[in-house]
Amino acid sequence: MDVTIPITDDLVGEPTEDFTVTGTVASGNTSNASDIGTVTINDNDTPSIVIGDVTVDEGIGTATVPVSISNPSSVDTVVSITTTTGTAGTADYTETTVTATIPAGQTTVDISIPITDDVIDEPSEDFTVNGNVVSGNTTNTDPSGTVTITDNDGLPMLTVGDVIVDETDGTASVPVSIDTPSSVDTVVSITTTDNSATNPNDYTTTTVTVTIPAGQTTVDVSIPITDDLVGEPTEDFTVTGTVASGNTSNASDIGTVTINDNDTPSIVIGDVTVDEGIGNATVPVSISNPSSVDTVVSITTTTGTAGTSDYTETTVTATIPAGQTTVDISIPITDDVIDEPSEDFTVNGNVVSGNTTNTDPSGTVTITDNDVAPCPSLVDSDGDGLTDCEETTGIDDPGTPLSPPNDDDGPTSDPNDPCDPISTSSLVDSDGDGLTDCEETTGLDNPNTPLSPPNDDDGPTSNPNDPCDPISTSSLVDSDGDGLTDCEETTGLDNPNTPLSPPNDNDGPTSNPNDPCDPISTSSLVDSDGDGLTDCEEITGLDNPNTPLSPPNDDDGPTSDPNDPCDPISTSSLVDSDGDGLTDCEEITGLDNPNTPLSPPNDNDGPTSNPNDPCDPISTSSLVDSDGDGLTDCEEITGMDNPNTPTVPTGPSDPNDPCDPIGINTTDSDGDGLTDCEETTGIDDPSTPLSPPNDDDGPTSDPNDPCDPISTSSLVDRTEMA
Repeated sequence: MDVTIPITDDLVGEPTEDFTVTGTVASGNTSNASDIGTVTINDNDTPSIVIGDVTVDEGIGTATVPVSISNPSSVDTVVSITTTTGTAGTADYTETTVTATIPAGQTTVDISIPITDDVIDEPSEDFTVNGNVVSGNTTNTDPSGTVTITDNDGLPMLTVGDVIVDETDGTASVPVSIDTPSSVDTVVSITTTDNSATNPNDYTTTTVTVTIPAGQTTVDVSIPITDDLVGEPTEDFTVTGTVASGNTSNASDIGTVTINDNDTPSIVIGDVTVDEGIGNATVPVSISNPSSVDTVVSITTTTGTAGTSDYTETTVTATIPAGQTTVDISIPITDDVIDEPSEDFTVNGNVVSGNTTNTDPSGTVTITDNDVAPCPSLVDSDGDGLTDCEETTGIDDPGTPLSPPNDDDGPTSDPNDPCDPISTSSLVDSDGDGLTDCEETTGLDNPNTPLSPPNDDDGPTSNPNDPCDPISTSSLVDSDGDGLTDCEETTGLDNPNTPLSPPNDNDGPTSNPNDPCDPISTSSLVDSDGDGLTDCEEITGLDNPNTPLSPPNDDDGPTSDPNDPCDPISTSSLVDSDGDGLTDCEEITGLDNPNTPLSPPNDNDGPTSNPNDPCDPISTSSLVDSDGDGLTDCEEITGMDNPNTPTVPTGPSDPNDPCDPIGINTTDSDGDGLTDCEETTGIDDPSTPLSPPNDDDGPTSDPNDPCDPISTSSLVDRTEMA
């Protein structure tokens, strides 16, 4: 039979458990008195383990994460805890490794993970908390949970900074900022807008996109600033930034760039000096450089040594328009009849509108008197017919015959200058050029003369003792007939009334008016000796640029004889009349023409020779020996030695006579002791022992007849011998 034992169904997770059931025979017959059985109870409450998900504000300090089992366990549940980064990194929390123990009978325990409170605006981020059950009974062993960190940093605010620059800075650096760093790039579109400062007069319109990198808070925008020369008030323009990408609490912001001017002008009232007869004094009111606005000045006058009887008190407003620098004011001047010294009064200004560095300028008007005190003196220092008083005042003294003229230089003149006034000056013309001495020294025209002083290259004045000054009225005499007047040659200046201008040659702009070869470039092209050089080129040794040849600088120098076709030698004719290899000119002059292969030798008869004599010079003469006596024909004809032959002549001889000169030929055909030549000529050869006798048949004999001459014939007696 079965015994029913109630089993308790608790909620505690526990291991399999058992208890014993003992039966003892109380009645009946059994072989044993008792027995024991075991009841094993399998648990149905094994818990599952969970790590809770939590969401915390980053400013909380720590995240408390629950580690729980679904129902109590009869034993401690021990869990190893680690963290793993997600969108939240180690900059957002502290990595944590810890062991969490849920005591038996309990269901949860908290772990604490430090959270970092940064200042960066960022979205919510999370990381993972991982568990591993190392002891206890759970249905699972590796729970995990998520910690989400919500940001406590409000969205950053965009700001475009206000800056103040001087217009000389070149650029304005405008900061574009967010008040706290962002975890993402902040991209801002920048534009500029004119205000009192305008493009391009004051700055350059700029449209650009700038990026504030994640983690940073500012970036600068550079905008070109124009440095002009115009005085102007402080001006500004705006810089608008619009967020194109990123997280900000505002979508745009506007900054202002203020430009301080560096061109504020100073204001001046000019000092002026006027003649009291002028009627009005024109006084300039000026600023040092243009302004962008009107400059308005209140003008008043204050008496000085000049009183209200000398000018009209004036109160007026003067306006210098924007962009301009000056305006004139007119103050009436009184023309009285009182002789008085120069007097002055003050013109005061007060700037009532505009920008200037100073506000109260002043200037002085000086009035010179035009009333001359009576001058009764008749002194005439320069003897020009006008008294000194008439000249200094310009007023006629009725007691004198002349009245002061009103010339080009005014009604007054210098009482010590006989040329002033010019119209009454002396008509003396020292250099006879048609201009009076006074016209030349002053450059002023005397209306009583036919000519007026010209304004030449050397000015309106000239030398009254120089007939070539001024050049334009100088004499047209051309002494050397070269087309330039004598004056043009001596001064080197052009007379505009002649067709030629003096050239600037190698010897300068001036030349000799009596030398038809100076200047060389306008000289005659006559070539008297037909050698290709003009007579002037030969005489001067200068090149006329209008001819094809230039004078050479030969052994005899750069000049030559224009009537000598052999001078210069280097351009002389190559004619060789006697065919001896030297040109006629080389023989006549004894100079070498560098264009020929031979040079004239300096022989016994000197460096020159006869161009028609083939034997002159002897050293280049022909080696022909017509009579075969060892002397050339030329040596025999001239009696001069040709150094190129072995035999030297003793004097002139017959080139066709082998016995002339005597002694050259020593043949003795008949063996009579006299050479053939001694016999045929009757002349003694000094190199032989005998001399030809003068017999009955004369001094000559037959060289082939041993019996002639008889006086030297053999003494053999053949008859007696027979």
